[in-house]
Amino acid sequence: PSDLSRNVAIDSNGVIWYCTDNGLVRIVDDDHWQIYNGMNVPALAGNNDITWTTGMAVDKKNHVWVKSFDHIVKFDGKKWVRFDSGNSPLKVVHKIYVDKNGITWFCTYQGLIKYEGTSWTKYTTANTALVSDEVKDVYIGTDETMWIATDKGINKVVDGQWSLFNHENNHIPDNDVKAIKGDMAGNVWAAAGTGDKYYLVKINRSNNISIFPSPVIWNITADNRNNKIWLATNGKGLVSFDDKGFTYYNKSNSIIPNDTVSDIVIDENG
Repeated sequence: PSDLSRNVAIDSNGVIWYCTDNGLVRIVDDDHWQIYNGMNVPALAGNNDITWTTGMAVDKKNHVWVKSFDHIVKFDGKKWVRFDSGNSPLKVVHKIYVDKNGITWFCTYQGLIKYEGTSWTKYTTANTALVSDEVKDVYIGTDETMWIATDKGINKVVDGQWSLFNHENNHIPDNDVKAIKGDMAGNVWAAAGTGDKYYLVKINRSNNISIFPSPVIWNITADNRNNKIWLATNGKGLVSFDDKGFTYYNKSNSIIPNDTVSDIVIDENG
């Protein structure tokens, strides 16, 4: 329904879910596509019946969570349920993340919000050591360590103990961190930067930091089979990073139609 796409996810049945600027797409296979928008799903409707879907995640029950305009919609395969400031603490959601335990997290400009099926928990600067209420991304590792990306640095939470990585105490090049993910080796990867300087930041198990100048990174995906990190960038295409450096795939050397890439997902076939 639109050439401008924002996010992609794959459920446990191999169905692809795809956010666009005019509706949510469900792709079963090449011949079976379904489009959900404000015309056939009122819960998704935005202004002027335009369905601007800008973020999504699929949880362990194959429930699809979608950010549509200024609200969130959950689809359980049968029902569409809308969450907004009237029936939840959600307001201005930046990203949606589902951890390995199936808990859904919402990164908002008013803190980090956890949803466990029936209950909501809100983490803010008022009730935790969170460095900023402007939360850009979150990642929870296999050891249950939580990493929270904000505009004022990265919070690390281990067994309820909070610590902070920022420019002042850990030499992270910029406190504005827009994306964060981890790999199976225990490394955490973050996208930091503002203005005309951007960086890929690596934090290893010992909290040692490595810094690599990079393009503007919107999303990070770990390819654990091949020990690579894939970067969705603004203007430099699809970029991979390994021990040898960066490899760029763009419209000049690949079939990628545009040098701005919003999101990456790796399927079960790699």
